Amino acid sequence: EESQATDESVSEDKVVVDLNAKIAFCDSALQLLHAVNNSLSRICEMLRSDTMGDVIESLRFLSKAIRFNISGAASAFESALSLVWHQEASITKALLATFSSVYICDSDFEITSTDDSDINSHGTIKRYPTEVIAMNLVKLVHSCCNRNGGELVSL
Repeated sequence: EESQATDESVSEDKVVVDLNAKIAFCDSALQLLHAVNNSLSRICEMLRSDTMGDVIESLRFLSKAIRFNISGAASAFESALSLVWHQEASITKALLATFSSVYICDSDFEITSTDDSDINSHGTIKRYPTEVIAMNLVKLVHSCCNRNGGELVSL
């Protein structure tokens, strides 16, 4: 009975309850990251889809995955740079918006089919400092140096 009373007092202890909540939060976050990491192969398939919505949503996903430093997201986006020559203007626009969001601006662009401006969903553009933009582009060129550079020139 004494150990049961101790267990009840520990389970009611505010510090223990807070720690259990933090552990549960971290466990949920790890499960989410695992799911996102496992989804990259499907996202890459969707980039090659004939459905415009699949391609655009895949680019949106990659933009966010790169911001969260999800392993493989940057290389998946780099492999999609050839979409700059896509016959569908909205896909080209989505690629350019994603490129800007990843390498130039410190905020996500709202990708719409009717808006041709460089304004994000909050109505403003917050560019990275010039040095950060330059470093981002140097890293991109370095990572793409083994492929055809035509996509980079077109961007």
